[in-house]
Amino acid sequence: MSLLNNKFLKNLIFIIIFFYTSTGYAKTPYIEGKKLKNLLSLNEITIKTEEGLTHAYQFNSDMTYEVFSYPKRNLIGKGSWEMYPGYQVDVSYRLPDHIYLKGFKSELRDPYFIFVSDPKIIIVPQNLMNPNAYDVAEIISVLSKTKVKQIINERIAKESAEKEKLAKIKAEQERIKQEKLAKERAEEEKLAKIKAEQDRIQAEKDRVENERLAKIKAEEQKEQTIFYSIFVLVLIVIVYFIYRIRVKKQNLDKLKKLEEREKFLDENLGERLIDDYSKIIKSKGDIKSWNKKNNEHLLTLKQFLIKNLKQSNKSLINNFTNLSNEIEKYNQEIAKEKDTFKDLNKKYPFINSIIKSRGES
Repeated sequence: MSLLNNKFLKNLIFIIIFFYTSTGYAKTPYIEGKKLKNLLSLNEITIKTEEGLTHAYQFNSDMTYEVFSYPKRNLIGKGSWEMYPGYQVDVSYRLPDHIYLKGFKSELRDPYFIFVSDPKIIIVPQNLMNPNAYDVAEIISVLSKTKVKQIINERIAKESAEKEKLAKIKAEQERIKQEKLAKERAEEEKLAKIKAEQDRIQAEKDRVENERLAKIKAEEQKEQTIFYSIFVLVLIVIVYFIYRIRVKKQNLDKLKKLEEREKFLDENLGERLIDDYSKIIKSKGDIKSWNKKNNEHLLTLKQFLIKNLKQSNKSLINNFTNLSNEIEKYNQEIAKEKDTFKDLNKKYPFINSIIKSRGES
């Protein structure tokens, strides 16, 4: 375990530092005043937290700062900062000059940084009034911003050279790939020509074969057309003769029925009279005219019949009306008795018990 990772030794160092500061026997280990301003404004400070995170801080004159990952130097955070002068808290403890950070703090919980020169650490107090509550971040390097810029430029140049090298390799690979593609395309064109010629020959063979098959099919269709034409003509002739035979048979049947009807009428003069009368009526259209006249007088006839029926059955209607009125009166009296019984049952419930005990409803 390293010195800075040992909590007990860190606390002991901090106590010794504060002891010598308060007694005046040793020079303060804190970086304060102008030295602290120069340290912050002229340098890039790389720290390592207790969790093992390594980040580089650059503090700017406009009171802003950026935090970069180390060593890749990707921007991971930024914020603003302020510097505060130290002061004497009590006879045994003096708070040194410190800075206050707003923004990214490399996973450090508290915003105050106190810089110590020996050993090179940053004390991150949890409470400015309590010297025993703090975290520690190790300062692993302090480089001037000029040196940092030089390192960045060298890295950029190196990365550019590496990119150029990779670009050349990629270009060579692309050239080889293009040559390979050109050869493949030439081979494909050659194969395509061969295939096209084969397809042409096959197409010519298919055309000749299709023409031969088309001629055969045309001959077959011609023969089928002739056959179907003869078959349909024969079928029409057969159907015609069947129809003629059937019509002839139907005419014979009708004639036979007429002869039988005439014979029947000759033997039954009453039926002949009715038949002749029906023919005469149908021929003159008198049945329709009779129906029309009957419809004109039907309503008058109905009213006359109804009036006569009412007069002849007037006594029955009056008796029915009287009986209906009496039934209605009885129903009203029964309803009143039921209501009276309900009122009595509500007032005198024992009546219902007496009736039930006697077996009466």
